[in-house]
Amino acid sequence: IDAHLAYVRAVLRVTDAQAPQWNAFADAARAAAERLRQAYAQAIQAAQQPTTALQQLERRIALLSAQLEAMRAVAASAEPLYAALSDVQKRTADELLAEHLRDMQRRGL
Repeated sequence: IDAHLAYVRAVLRVTDAQAPQWNAFADAARAAAERLRQAYAQAIQAAQQPTTALQQLERRIALLSAQLEAMRAVAASAEPLYAALSDVQKRTADELLAEHLRDMQRRGL
């Protein structure tokens, strides 16, 4: 996550004035990534155990819920950052996010 955040920060050319918004966004992204790592680890561990179809559905719901909450947390922290960006930076951010979402879709996330 840190390498990806460094890449995005460099591509966006975040200024010193935008650093507080960037730092809040980066902290939220790191925290969300950690929560997702834990959720995936739990899902992998749970998959080792025999389960019923209903238990499998509940596990999938729990994982999707973790993904949704992570996305909401990142989106909330992105709002102040996006508001602080210049028009050029916003266009770059729009392109980066569209690319990221396409990649997630290809991976089935």
